[in-house]
Amino acid sequence: MAHLLITDEAVTIDMSRGERFEAAHGVQTFPRSAISGVRAVPDCIAEVHGLKWAGTELPGVCVGSFHEDQRVTFAVCHGH
Repeated sequence: MAHLLITDEAVTIDMSRGERFEAAHGVQTFPRSAISGVRAVPDCIAEVHGLKWAGTELPGVCVGSFHEDQRVTFAVCHGH
C-alpha cells in the first residue's frame, strides 16, 4: 500500500516494492506548489485518464504516470 508523507514543502508517495515495480518509478516526491488538487474518489481507476508513459495498466490495476493535455496524473490504484 502506498503511503503519503506531507510536509510544508512537498508530498512524497512511498510505495511498496511491488508498487514501485508496477509503476516503473521509485519513491515519488512532488513540490506542493506543483499539486493543483487532491480528492477522494470511490473508483480510482475510472478517474485516471491520458496516455500512460510509465507504469502498469491492466484490468483492476492502474499504477504509474498518465499524461493528458498539460496535466500529469500519478496514480496507484488496485481494484476500485
